Order: sequence, then structure tokens, then C-alpha cells
Amino acid sequence: MSTDVLQWAIGILVTVHLAVTGFLAHIIWTHVTECKHVSARMALLEGDVTRAKEDIGTHDTGMRGAIHRTAQMCQEHELYLKFLKRERDNDHS
Repeated sequence: MSTDVLQWAIGILVTVHLAVTGFLAHIIWTHVTECKHVSARMALLEGDVTRAKEDIGTHDTGMRGAIHRTAQMCQEHELYLKFLKRERDNDHS
């Protein structure tokens, strides 16, 4: 009689173990599938970031370069206007 009880207990444990293993396998497979999608999205984002970096550029290139050139040009004009204002003020004195 005890062998029958032992066989039933082992059968129940194997059944529970299979159910838990199946559940964990399902979760892992869902995770693997989702990671594939995330990896694909990350690859697209990496390309976008690379293009944005190129557009922004460095001190000499891209938008940053254009901003620096425009700022330098504005400073030159501002200095010239200050010079003209000083000359005008000196002429009226």
C-alpha cells in the first residue's frame, strides 16, 4: 500500500513540476520575443541618434557650427555699432 501512495505522490509532484516548468517556459519565451522587438527598436533609435548628432555637429560643423558663426557675426556687428556710436558721441561733443 505504501508503494501506491509513493507512486501517487511522485505522480502529483511530476505533474506540478511540469505545470510550473511550462509556465516558466512560457514567461521566458514571451521575454525573448519582447527582447527581439526591443532590440529592433533600439537599432532604429541608434540610427536616429547618430543622424541627430551629425545634424547638431561640432563647434565647426552642423547646427552648432552655424550657431557659433552667427554668434560671431552678431558680435562683430555689435562691436561695429558700438564703435559708430562712440564716434557719433565724440563728434557731437
